[in-house]
Amino acid sequence: MSMTVQKKLITAREAEAYIPPLERFVGNNRLKDKLLGWLKRPIEHDPNLLIEGEPGTGKTSIVHAYLREQFRNPWFFREDFTEERVVARKNGQTNVSLEEIREWQGGGRYFFQQINGATDSESQLRRKLDNLSSSVLEIYEDRQTTHKVCIVDEIGEVFFRGLDEALRPTLEESGITTYATAQNFHSKRKTDSFKEEDQRLTALLRRFSHREKTEPPTEADHFKFLVFLIGEWNLKIDDPGTLRLLVDKSQGVVGLSKRILIRVIDEPDRRLTRKLVEEGDVNPL
Repeated sequence: MSMTVQKKLITAREAEAYIPPLERFVGNNRLKDKLLGWLKRPIEHDPNLLIEGEPGTGKTSIVHAYLREQFRNPWFFREDFTEERVVARKNGQTNVSLEEIREWQGGGRYFFQQINGATDSESQLRRKLDNLSSSVLEIYEDRQTTHKVCIVDEIGEVFFRGLDEALRPTLEESGITTYATAQNFHSKRKTDSFKEEDQRLTALLRRFSHREKTEPPTEADHFKFLVFLIGEWNLKIDDPGTLRLLVDKSQGVVGLSKRILIRVIDEPDRRLTRKLVEEGDVNPL
């Protein structure tokens, strides 16, 4: 007698943090093809990469999806770390932060740090950069570290705050690959003339040998991706036309359509309805 195991229903919080496999991303085809190509070689060969684009266009999540495959760690940047994984990762220490759990990837081969230019304080940013330095890594003598990886979210805000000079040594170190995202670049340093600001920006950008801008998906690809999410999240839909309306309403921004779809999870019967789409918030993320 066979038994059917029911799939655990995803929560709204889990859906907000959900990152699809790299090959499932829609839009950003040039960037996706580049990252899929990079998967064929060791991460040590990756150059610094800057991704520019509007909120909700998948800048950070596509990097996380890529690193999951490079680190061979499907739990990288998943919020539902279980106690067993914590124990395995930290030798029995369960009272550690997710940030600490994420530091070592690939069995200790890769050291990882993420900086958020919009929310990290100057002291936090400098501490994380210090953690990437060789002097800090010498503490972990049992680790055979081959490479260090840094994500800088909102590097435009790092520049805006005048902290780009602190970041430059990291961008120049051969043993570190930096993947950065930016919505735009502007500065608030009153001491800078327009020429000085331009020189600072040029000095920052030239340290990224690869720069990509996000691209919207086709309507057909966007539609297929939402069908995929509905299946992954065990949702229902009242009519295929409702999904078409959701694609049209989000105007090519996958993050906006996903935000409306997440609302369905807490609805009775987990069903996407035309009313939900019509009332959905499509303000910028």
